[in-house]
Amino acid sequence: MPNVATVESVVVNGQSTTPNEVEVIVKGYLPNPCTKIVRIEQQRNADTFTVTLETVREGSNCVQVISPFEETVALDTTGLAPGTYTVRVQDTAITFDLK
Repeated sequence: MPNVATVESVVVNGQSTTPNEVEVIVKGYLPNPCTKIVRIEQQRNADTFTVTLETVREGSNCVQVISPFEETVALDTTGLAPGTYTVRVQDTAITFDLK
């Protein structure tokens, strides 16, 4: 399994607008300033979106101080029917209604 960011909160924006405008705002932290988010992967299975924030550590001499982050991820909701959907980001899940 790849290294992943620690997620503290997930918020869905745009759920009452057109389906193509749903964004997820993810806040959390990285173990140190040398660790960077290198890839954000998004998959959907039925009514559940799974978002993974992969990380990599760059360099070996790094202060061990957590480094907060905030990422905005646009969900691909093209063609989805109105209904309730779930977004999972690492171990955090939230539901939203697509109208």
